[in-house]
Amino acid sequence: MGVIRKKLPLIGRRRQLRVECLFDTGASASFISPELVRALRLPKTNLLKPLRIRLGKGSTHVSQIAATMIRLNGVTLADTAYVMPGLTEGYVVGAEFLERYDIRLDPKRRRLLLPSKRHLSLILV
Repeated sequence: MGVIRKKLPLIGRRRQLRVECLFDTGASASFISPELVRALRLPKTNLLKPLRIRLGKGSTHVSQIAATMIRLNGVTLADTAYVMPGLTEGYVVGAEFLERYDIRLDPKRRRLLLPSKRHLSLILV
């Protein structure tokens, strides 16, 4: 498992904020705080049924997802994050996002290993 923190731009409907993002290979999905969803005016969708999320200590339920956009290496990448009340981080980037865009973590040097900008752009097409 690897964890890295990076301050990156998250893009909302009419706003962009630099947010401390936690890249976590131990998180299967991405998560966002309700406060950040409101600040960015992100579109949300209610889940048909609340989903139980297992955490390191216990579990919690989520009932919404939000469409998010992250700017990384000069490319804007789409993600979908569960809106999680009580989240201690503003945004947690999970393994699903990392695998989709072929991003690797180097926790020892605290850096992200990214594919070329061209390769990231091709994924979006």
